[in-house]
Amino acid sequence: MYSPRLVGDNYDYNMSLAYQFTTYATKIGLTPAQLALVWLLHQGKDIVPLVGMTTPKHLQTNINAVEFKLNDQQLSELNNLIPVDSIKGERYAPALMPFVAN
Repeated sequence: MYSPRLVGDNYDYNMSLAYQFTTYATKIGLTPAQLALVWLLHQGKDIVPLVGMTTPKHLQTNINAVEFKLNDQQLSELNNLIPVDSIKGERYAPALMPFVAN
């Protein structure tokens, strides 16, 4: 199976968003994974990120991210950087859509 988000023009566009996100993460001293975790933690107390940690280094990286606090300006910049509806392409391949709960 393929991801419609990662083929053709969708790939180029979505990768440009990923590049912008990576650039922003680097600008504030985080890895993209850390920034994603920090952003999720700022979305409310009812959001619980599930993170993978295959090595002790990953655990420490995640702990370091949890200690980082985004200010209001940074949150606004991130939300404007990649608006929720800006990703191009369906999430799943057509063959998988019958198995996706609505």
